[in-house]
Amino acid sequence: ALRSFSGIIREAESGTVSAKVSGYALRLLKEPGETVSKGEVIALVDAESSAVLADTASRISALSRTIAADTREYYDRKQKEAEAFLKKTKENRDQGNATSKDVAIAENSLSSLKKLRDIEESRAKIGSVEANGSLQGARIQQGNAVIRSPFSGLVTSRFVSTGEFVAPGSPLYQLALSEARELEVSVPGT
Repeated sequence: ALRSFSGIIREAESGTVSAKVSGYALRLLKEPGETVSKGEVIALVDAESSAVLADTASRISALSRTIAADTREYYDRKQKEAEAFLKKTKENRDQGNATSKDVAIAENSLSSLKKLRDIEESRAKIGSVEANGSLQGARIQQGNAVIRSPFSGLVTSRFVSTGEFVAPGSPLYQLALSEARELEVSVPGT
């Protein structure tokens, strides 16, 4: 006796390709039924905000380096002034025109200035490191706007349309690893 059963045919091995950045789907380069090669560009996401962020981070990074150099120069100049003042105060003490207390105050001022210089230089360096980190992150985001196929295979589904907004993790394509298919059938007990 001939019996019929319903079932589902699906790819034996497949994977979903998702967006890594937020933006609008600028170009979707593949359609269902087309083959893709590993590493092939299959979509472009407009990550304009990443470009703006990269430009801003680049400017902040340059400014941070300038601030660090200016800070170092300022405190080097102030240290030389404090050392000259200490030397003059010691000479005045030796001539009887200043006290040992005046020398101690000048020494403490020099010591405090050196500590403050170290703190300010550290702050400037941290600002520069943070700006460089932001710049690297923005450049990575820009690179993530180019979506590449993670493996060679067949496009089985496309989930978005050109111009549609996508967020990180939004599925763009379903790819099959090969043309092999699986058939799932439910057979009722007899």
